[in-house]
Amino acid sequence: MADMNFIMAFVEIVWRSLKTCIFRQQCENETELVIAILISLLGFMVCVVIPYLASFRVGMGRIVRLYRDQRNKRRIYALRIPKRYLDKDPTSGDFSVRAYPDNSSCTPLVCLVNPKSGGQVGEEIFHRLHKLLTPYQVFDLRHKKPAECLRKFCDHKKRRFYNFRVLVCGGDGTVGWVLTEIDIMDYHNPPPIAVLPLGTGNDLARTLGWGGGYERSDDLLNLLVHVRKGGIVDVDRWKVTVRCPTSETDEGPIVKEMMMNNYFSLGIDAAIAMKFHTKREESPEKFSSRTGNKVFYAMLGLEKAILPSSLLEDNVSIGTRTFPDGQSPISGGKVPVHHAQIQSDWEGVMVSNLPNYQAGHNFWGTPDAHSEPHFKPINPTDGLIEVMAVGGSLHMAAIHTELYDAHRLAQCNHVTIHVKHDIHMQVDGEPWVQPGPSMVQISFLKKSPLVHKMDSVGWKFGMWLGFPDAETEAEDDDLYDSRREQDD
Repeated sequence: MADMNFIMAFVEIVWRSLKTCIFRQQCENETELVIAILISLLGFMVCVVIPYLASFRVGMGRIVRLYRDQRNKRRIYALRIPKRYLDKDPTSGDFSVRAYPDNSSCTPLVCLVNPKSGGQVGEEIFHRLHKLLTPYQVFDLRHKKPAECLRKFCDHKKRRFYNFRVLVCGGDGTVGWVLTEIDIMDYHNPPPIAVLPLGTGNDLARTLGWGGGYERSDDLLNLLVHVRKGGIVDVDRWKVTVRCPTSETDEGPIVKEMMMNNYFSLGIDAAIAMKFHTKREESPEKFSSRTGNKVFYAMLGLEKAILPSSLLEDNVSIGTRTFPDGQSPISGGKVPVHHAQIQSDWEGVMVSNLPNYQAGHNFWGTPDAHSEPHFKPINPTDGLIEVMAVGGSLHMAAIHTELYDAHRLAQCNHVTIHVKHDIHMQVDGEPWVQPGPSMVQISFLKKSPLVHKMDSVGWKFGMWLGFPDAETEAEDDDLYDSRREQDD
């Protein structure tokens, strides 16, 4: 009825305008004629064009929504475990996964979620992943260890993993925990690991292209698709061994042994991390905001800048070596030791594997090819680690503003640090106070496959409506059709 009223009104306006145009004697001058024509055009716009465009937009919106729903269904289907490979126990609710062929048509996603990370975001992501995928692919790390979850996707007789990818939802500490559990399992083909960053610094996630932190407004399904289509890179990992020497010739027993994925530090940086860690353990509810954590961390750094800190000159000595491929200190390789000169105003030493440090800041910087030809930018896959030093909190603040770099000391694959007195240390954000005298050795451990995010290239026609490129769409269609036929 409303459309008919619009049409009748439009017809009436047009008829009057036509009468005016035909019988010009009804118009006293040319101005009235022009006004009559404009009124007729305005009536046409109001009564016909605008309603038509509105209905077209609503119709196109429905089409786009239906298309996106269908596309999302296909995307999700490609991430789920095929039903035919699941063996469920109706009494206990447990399940097991049967062996499936290693091909691209079956590469499910296994999600390990640490709900403690990211405040309440971790809990929300756990429930959202349950809805998007299946309960057999999403695990809560508060109740199960990573190895216990991943053993369901293994061939235990052949000691190998099936073809799948792991999404770790948590901070860098959670990623390190999962990698360590996979090392303990010692299977032949460790699965590639991607990171959904929920921690405070998230330096490993930044290096792999996953960003500095997940927000509630981010498209979770789109991120899962990036995990499935992301590239795989073998990232270096290192072993940190702490000993308590009994004499100059005896290295003494091992008191701590840890895996290092990101960095090791001692001195002022580790002291700030220790204080932050202590406060968070006392009142975890006050540290649920990523931004609030960074502000509190900055306040601790300012406090260290005001209060006197212990210097390293008379306490720390650093020796570095670079062994050729295939050699190590155990194999008896004869490589000279380079001793770093400790300056009188240095307060901290860092050994980094990643270009991102302290929430995305590049302490190593970009060495000048002419003045420092023996140094090169950090590469987490080149089998080398970078040793550097800072002068204090103010120096670190200047590095954050990109005004200065840290003092570059060495690029090597073996570091030995001797400490005379008690000092703060940390590995990947886990701090402690190390009694002196002690000796720290950092050596190459292995490479582990991690998933890095592939950047989209180019602007393709139709993306304004939300359509993916033709190649990706065809791949998802083929995968969806083949999986549906096999399941049926």
